[in-house]
Amino acid sequence: MKAEDLAADWPGQRRALFERLGVDDFATPSTFQSHKLTNRNDQFDDETREFIEEALGKVIQAMGYE
Repeated sequence: MKAEDLAADWPGQRRALFERLGVDDFATPSTFQSHKLTNRNDQFDDETREFIEEALGKVIQAMGYE
């Protein structure tokens, strides 16, 4: 489940998220600000990015990221 998807449709995605977590769904306000989710590719230097991708590769893919 991508953060961008949560930001785009919080009510619909919230239900899916809560279901995956095994908790009851209840209305909550969204605190996602989609404009803050873009352009994060330069957040880490190449070495740090490689380390993160190696350590979390399966998680990253499971969340729908490449």
